[in-house]
Amino acid sequence: MDTFTLFVVGAVGGSALLVNAILLVSIFFTQRKASAACNWPAVAGTVVESRLESRRRSNNRGWTNYPRVIYAYHE
Repeated sequence: MDTFTLFVVGAVGGSALLVNAILLVSIFFTQRKASAACNWPAVAGTVVESRLESRRRSNNRGWTNYPRVIYAYHE
């Protein structure tokens, strides 16, 4: 193989390794957040109101939907 071919193969392989490393780090932190959510306390309550609100994005390029839920908690 010539030098250029080795360079291209190395660049493609290195890029693939970098993308995989970034994805693994992302998965790790997402898993940590999910694990923390499992430890939240459970409470008794009733959903009083739920709807979807649309808000303009900060860059003014479209809209983003957000859930709005109101609960009544029981003692």
